Amino acid sequence: MYTIFVEHHEKNDATSYYVEIIKSAIKRHTNDVKETSNINDVGRNDIVIVITVKTFFLVWSRNRKQKLFIWFQGVLPEENLMMFNGLKKYFKYAYNRILEKLALHYSTKIFFVSESMHMHYKKVYGYKGNKHFIMPCFNQELEEQYFNNQKYLQPTFVYAGNLAKWQCIDKTLKLFSLIKQSIPDAKITFLTKEKDKAIKLAEQYDIYDLEVKYVPYTELNREMSKYKYGFLLRENTVVNNVATPTKMNSYLACGVIPIFSEVIGDFREVLKDIKYKIPVLTFEDCIKNLKEIENNRIESFEILKEYKKIFATYYSSEFYIYKIADFINLQ
Repeated sequence: MYTIFVEHHEKNDATSYYVEIIKSAIKRHTNDVKETSNINDVGRNDIVIVITVKTFFLVWSRNRKQKLFIWFQGVLPEENLMMFNGLKKYFKYAYNRILEKLALHYSTKIFFVSESMHMHYKKVYGYKGNKHFIMPCFNQELEEQYFNNQKYLQPTFVYAGNLAKWQCIDKTLKLFSLIKQSIPDAKITFLTKEKDKAIKLAEQYDIYDLEVKYVPYTELNREMSKYKYGFLLRENTVVNNVATPTKMNSYLACGVIPIFSEVIGDFREVLKDIKYKIPVLTFEDCIKNLKEIENNRIESFEILKEYKKIFATYYSSEFYIYKIADFINLQ
């Protein structure tokens, strides 16, 4: 029996999608798979799939012979250093370093979200195993109907998400204010619940025409598809180096050209041969690349053709279901 043990607070759209892919891979060979949030439902002979080091330890400490698969969503100790203050952050850092090391050593199979994450664990813990599989975080398939010539005629920009500091909202607004100086008819929209906060932040950068909308998750792709460019900026930290934010998946799925920080290691590699992208090394280079795109007419089929290459493998649930079924060696 395969048991996917995910506690209620661990569930969201991204984790649910990831777990469903793993479950579908298992079902290619057996229907003996269940999902639970109650550890008492975990049998001693089950092969257990978990998505946090905490739940890994809960299961492993009850039965050290349990076969365990773990998905590492991020580098938790380094996240703790960013999230907390004082002694608390060092305690959490040390505690989760121990849990990560245990999980890497005692797990039967491991899922990483990026090659950068694999290299991080190799460097920090000396992980040298071959029991891992790499699949990025994503939860959207390509929406071909959202690729149309009309939306590429105007320099419209979008940011989708909350206004947490780590989302680099100030950096996003600063960059857009410079873009506006070079491209006066540029327009920006924030898709967020935090309307008043967004407007106040924008005014600090002399942006007084910011449009702020909140749309339900079910309507987000339809709304996002109206825009030409999407912002995804991050600081150069270990947490961001190893991440694969789902925002990139959402933008590309809707035909939105990403303006992104190349500090996200795997995106730099995955998008290296893609023309319709704007990496941000410096603001000056970003604006130069942006103006180059703006000075040329875009045909939507060209962008669709490029992005299809990414969704054929990197963002393909069917591709991963097939590969994971082989990886976990179900016969």
